[in-house]
Amino acid sequence: MLAISHLGSSVVFRPSLQKLRAASAVNDALQPLASQENLKRLALLALFAVPFNLIHILVFWTKVPANPEEVLWRQGIMLSHAVLALLFTSFGLLARRLRHGRPPSWAIGMLTRLAIGAVLAFAVAIACIDQWVTPNITPLLLGCTLAGLAFLMRPGEAAAFYAATLAAFEAGMQFSQPDPQLRLSNQVNGLSACGLGMLLSVILWQGFARIQRQQEELAEKHRQLEYLAGHDALTGLLNRREFDRLIRAELARAERSLQPLSLLMVDLDHFKQVNDRHGHPVGDKVIRQTADLLLRHTRAGDSVARFGGEEFILLLPDTDATEAAKHAENLRRLLETTPVPLDHGEVRLTASFGLTSLPARHSASYEALYATADRALYLAKANGRNCVKALVPESIAQVRKRG
Repeated sequence: MLAISHLGSSVVFRPSLQKLRAASAVNDALQPLASQENLKRLALLALFAVPFNLIHILVFWTKVPANPEEVLWRQGIMLSHAVLALLFTSFGLLARRLRHGRPPSWAIGMLTRLAIGAVLAFAVAIACIDQWVTPNITPLLLGCTLAGLAFLMRPGEAAAFYAATLAAFEAGMQFSQPDPQLRLSNQVNGLSACGLGMLLSVILWQGFARIQRQQEELAEKHRQLEYLAGHDALTGLLNRREFDRLIRAELARAERSLQPLSLLMVDLDHFKQVNDRHGHPVGDKVIRQTADLLLRHTRAGDSVARFGGEEFILLLPDTDATEAAKHAENLRRLLETTPVPLDHGEVRLTASFGLTSLPARHSASYEALYATADRALYLAKANGRNCVKALVPESIAQVRKRG
């Protein structure tokens, strides 16, 4: 019976522990962003807190006390405001300095905790000092609310702060409020004030986490859209739009560096028969395998794109005609000898290749290179397919003739 009870409790607590660990991991990831946000808020809060304290000191300084008890009360209030003004002057200056540098995370965390502690300690002190002349604890309520709204605190950290605040307030009431009924009422209200501050802090933290999650999701969707805008959805290769942009930049680089460049077009032979005989899903599989083979057997600096249907194009920077022809022949043999496995058999395909090259110290437009490679591809198709044909751009051929 004991073993069953222990097993049942472990089953109950295990998911809870997993949730706690997951929540802790999320909070850990949010902490650096929260720390930076707290620095901004602390710098802004200091701009309001210091004048607020000085105005209170001035008001209490100019008023004439009616009795000795009021003198002590005013002195306590002014001293508390003076201490908080000095602290927040320092906090504000440090926050501004840390924002313009690369401070360690512990420094930001320490400064934020000191500021939160100062706000809550000030609230407790003012509420206790007020008991000399009035039973209200409004300063505690305001301080707990301000700390909960002004700073981003992890729930566990917020619980520790508000528990310490409540303990300090309960102890302070024992010495500052002699009337038992008023003291009990204030202690209960103090619990409510700390609970409200804790609730606001948790809501604020969850809202911050939700906003960050939404921003990450938007950023991820933006990255996906950027990727899809430049890549083929079926194969993951560059699409025509992105390839056009890339080759124009590469042509400009080749012209500046006086390096050769080659363009290779690939078209699968009799691909329509594959779709007609096996269906479009098999055709898609053939396209994906072809793309994978072309991508895995090119150099790091080469680019492979799908131009639509069964047509591919390769950009080979720093590659002359001889080297490009060897590479094209290797790819032709690779496609010829690599069947596409199916559930019941396999599909064997060949491809035709059209090649053109831009020699070093020459220039040509992308349109001219593309048209030449396309003519070379047509020539390969006309010569029985499954072969490599190369042509020289007309502008370069004319230069060679004149030379």
